[in-house]
Amino acid sequence: MPTPSSSYQRHSRPNSPPVEYTTPLRSRLSGVLATPGAGGASSSTPTTAYSAQNQKTNVVTRVAIEGKAVDGEDGVGIKMYLKISLPLDSVTPGSSIPLFAEENVKILDSQVHPLDPDSVPYEFSAELSPLLHHAQRALSLHGPQQDYHSAFGLSPPAGVASSRINGSGRRQPVAPLDDKYTGQILVSLYNIAYVLPKVFPVRLDSGRTSSLRRSSIAAERMAHFMAAIDLWVPYLGRPPRSPFLLSIPTPPRCLSNTIRLRLFAPPSVSSSVASLESRSTDDGNYSWDLRSDPSVTRKPSAGRHARLPRGEDDSSDSDVVDAAGGMQLQGAFRPSDRIRIRWAKPQVTIGPPDGLRRAGVDDVKGEMSVFVLGKRWDVERKREGIAILVDYKASCKGLFSPSVATMLGLDVSLEAQGSDLAWLPDPETNKWDVGGGTGYTGFEVVGSPTRSKAPSRHDSIDSTYSNGFISGERPISRASSASSSASLLRGPLPTMNVPEYSFEGAPSESQSTSLDSSLVASSLASSEVMPRPPGVPITVHLDIDKLTTLVGKNSFTFSIKGTVLVLPRSRGEENTSLDGQADPETVVVPQFGVITAQKEEVTVLVRNDMDAGSATLEVMNASGPESRSKKVLQRGDYVKCQERARIAVRSGVAFVSTPTMGPNGKPLPPSRPRTPTSRERERLGSGTGTKALAVLGMGPARPKRDGTLMIPTVRAEVTPLCNDGRSVPNSYAVRVFLAAPAEADSDWLEFGLAKQDDGVVPAPPKVDIVGVSVDDVPVLYETRVKGETSQAQVGLPFEKMGGTGQEWVSWVRMRVGAAGGGRIVVDYVVKDVDGAPLDAKGKGKMKARERTRFDLYLPTFSLPVGRLEVNIDAVPGFELSNLRSNFSHQQEIPSGRKLFHYSLPALFYPHISLDLSRDRRYSNVAMFASMLLASTVVLLFAMLYIGRANTLAPNAIEYVYATLDPPPPLSGVAYDPDSASTNSAAFQWPWYRDDAPPHSTPPETEPETDIYPSVTMEDSQPADAASSLRSPITTVTTTSAPGSFAVALRYADHWRWGWDWPVMPESVNRLAERAKHVAGVLWGWFLLAYV
Repeated sequence: MPTPSSSYQRHSRPNSPPVEYTTPLRSRLSGVLATPGAGGASSSTPTTAYSAQNQKTNVVTRVAIEGKAVDGEDGVGIKMYLKISLPLDSVTPGSSIPLFAEENVKILDSQVHPLDPDSVPYEFSAELSPLLHHAQRALSLHGPQQDYHSAFGLSPPAGVASSRINGSGRRQPVAPLDDKYTGQILVSLYNIAYVLPKVFPVRLDSGRTSSLRRSSIAAERMAHFMAAIDLWVPYLGRPPRSPFLLSIPTPPRCLSNTIRLRLFAPPSVSSSVASLESRSTDDGNYSWDLRSDPSVTRKPSAGRHARLPRGEDDSSDSDVVDAAGGMQLQGAFRPSDRIRIRWAKPQVTIGPPDGLRRAGVDDVKGEMSVFVLGKRWDVERKREGIAILVDYKASCKGLFSPSVATMLGLDVSLEAQGSDLAWLPDPETNKWDVGGGTGYTGFEVVGSPTRSKAPSRHDSIDSTYSNGFISGERPISRASSASSSASLLRGPLPTMNVPEYSFEGAPSESQSTSLDSSLVASSLASSEVMPRPPGVPITVHLDIDKLTTLVGKNSFTFSIKGTVLVLPRSRGEENTSLDGQADPETVVVPQFGVITAQKEEVTVLVRNDMDAGSATLEVMNASGPESRSKKVLQRGDYVKCQERARIAVRSGVAFVSTPTMGPNGKPLPPSRPRTPTSRERERLGSGTGTKALAVLGMGPARPKRDGTLMIPTVRAEVTPLCNDGRSVPNSYAVRVFLAAPAEADSDWLEFGLAKQDDGVVPAPPKVDIVGVSVDDVPVLYETRVKGETSQAQVGLPFEKMGGTGQEWVSWVRMRVGAAGGGRIVVDYVVKDVDGAPLDAKGKGKMKARERTRFDLYLPTFSLPVGRLEVNIDAVPGFELSNLRSNFSHQQEIPSGRKLFHYSLPALFYPHISLDLSRDRRYSNVAMFASMLLASTVVLLFAMLYIGRANTLAPNAIEYVYATLDPPPPLSGVAYDPDSASTNSAAFQWPWYRDDAPPHSTPPETEPETDIYPSVTMEDSQPADAASSLRSPITTVTTTSAPGSFAVALRYADHWRWGWDWPVMPESVNRLAERAKHVAGVLWGWFLLAYV
């Protein structure tokens, strides 16, 4: 055998970069495929990574699916046959190409075999490869004509004889080809993938064939293969909760798809049911209800078949062909990533006329919010009820239906025990707003509006009375245009009052169709004009095929929202008291429920959403005493209540009148209320609020918000708090006044306290929220300060959210209610505002600061603000200066400073910084006042001393002076205590003497009148003339130093006035002498203290 001249090499083209995926449950297959070493042909290493080009390449050109369902098994054995065409210029040898999704199938066996350019398979053994034999037949390929090794000039594998005829004369079976020439089928990255061959050899007769026949270049560079895959596909659902559901994954971009699935025989049923459904075949066997998605179109054939009748939504274009011992689905279907087949026993259609099958639900968890809007009057029933807005959200798990229908209905009803439900007069609100998640297709209100009895919940969805419809009602029959032949037995029978019946007089199909269309159009028009009551069940449409394929593990969510009026039924007159004040009418809170749910849990939340602020809502739970379980809700409050809880609306202002007594002594019935007079209106207006008057209809009603959601005005009052231990205040209080936003989307109003982010990180101040009130009623609030956020939190940190250039210190949430309009007051105190000291002389922490700069922390709202006003109170003894802010207007008033700003956007940061220092004028006045006070005290002390000295006896004064020590020596005078005599001597003070030496003259006064001791002073004169120029030397001899008080007295005795006094009486002279003495004492103290 000649050696092949060359092998088709793919190394000349660079490989595309693979896109790798991670499969957690499967190991990588990079080491499964070995590099070939025979044949002398080099190849690339196989890989399971899919390149982007391979994922988009459509290599499957034909698909044939065959299978047989066996009764009693958990799945179906499926054989899938593929024809694969590889463009050699676009693929890489050894790479993987995904064919279709793995889903939940299991590969039992697989084989791949090459085809020649004419799509004829090379020789193979049907005994050794039965899958290839079935693949050839299913793909409609010709029989093998040529050996693969001979066509490419390859040597047969080792162990295989070169002769095809053995010694017995029988033909030896052809051995399967090596995987390097055929490739293989593997599971990779959740896909059924085809691993390409590692070698693409070139045919020996390629040059001769190209010269003999004309073929395109693309045909010459294509490699064809046929693949056979044996799969095990388990059921996704089985009766009784589901039909037999089979999902077979297929190549999504293949244009030629065929299927042949043989079903086992259905169970036998009674003849009465077969006659009722009219689905019995000629041989007496009962057919299946079957549906496929996508639809299967049968190819024309002469074989006998029976087609199932089509319904509205529980059958398709699938063709069912009778087979021996069962039924067979055979035909072609459009390209899809999977084909789903459902078959089940025929279901007796007894129920609503919409033709939809109802879905069952295992578990329903619902959340229902009831917003009480107040009392409304029903004009039709002439009764007063409570208007509520209901918002119901449900999550259904475990949806099922035993029929083959995919478009199902889910009935939901609103039940109000002991009450009637009606729409409001507004035509815009008398409808339901229904939505849903995946699988939701729409909704429809079913049932008769005149039905008196409300539907009840049943465990079975096929009972005689199901979903609000009695068994006597028959579904609307719709003719199927796809049916090729119609039986006369299935046509409508004539009525009893018609004398004769003829087919000629019967309406044609087109006429009946137009008649049905007109009836449907008229019914839709009438339904729009006359809406059905809110108590009628709502059918939510869903496509169960779009949910999770595994039955029992699927889920579906939907929501219903609408405004209804709950009317209490008449209870008699026993509740009316004689005092004219009736007990409030209570109604049961309506509750939504899924009729076909086996288990349901609904959480009901009742909230007071009335516009009238003086009206209250009472909620009474069904269990327990009424006095203990009753809760009163103000506007904006909410409470979680139990099932069958009762509610009542009570007005905030009640008038109690004394019943009028009749002539017989019995009270007369209450009369019609009269229009109040002007005097009554004045009395009511003085003691009743405006909102209460609006509720009673005697005042203007609060208007509805039709403008932008915003805060109209905000006013803040800032009061610095003085501290006795500090010179400058380091804390301040802020009171904020504002009105709650009207009709906001949330019950909560938020604001933050921010500071300028200047890069410096000082210690943040401490903000204490004192309280929050709405209309003088404390409400709930929450605070969040800096540093409470977690480091692992995703997103912007708390300090930086809201905008750039600012840093949040605190964030406050307060619950104000959704109605809005209330007066909100917020009080908080900012402490430890340690501003930077501006005095350069300040040393140490104990030095009292005279001037400080600090920032004001004002609220920043998340809503726009129309007008912001800030009032800063002045502090006595301190001066506000260097005020810096981003406000547009500011002015100085006697009580402090006032700032204004208008049209504030959301998250506007009001920045105010100021300097607070001690007032210099106040300091000068205080110093002057202190000096004046000290002078006044000294003068008073002097006057008291003079008066005291005047009252003393002369002997006492002499005794005082006698006990004093001798005075201290004076400058220039020698004092000798032994030479002191009793004679009084008059002399001048040393600081009053002149150039002449001092001399003494005897006084002319009497000796006994002198009460002062005398002092003798002697001067030493110089001996010669030279010594006369020197200063006189005075010798002073002393024995003891006198006290300061004694010195002051002696100084006062020798002190003289600077002018001559006129001649005065003796008593005046004595008083003057004593005053002179006191002044001298004070002067001496001053000299001793300051000189």
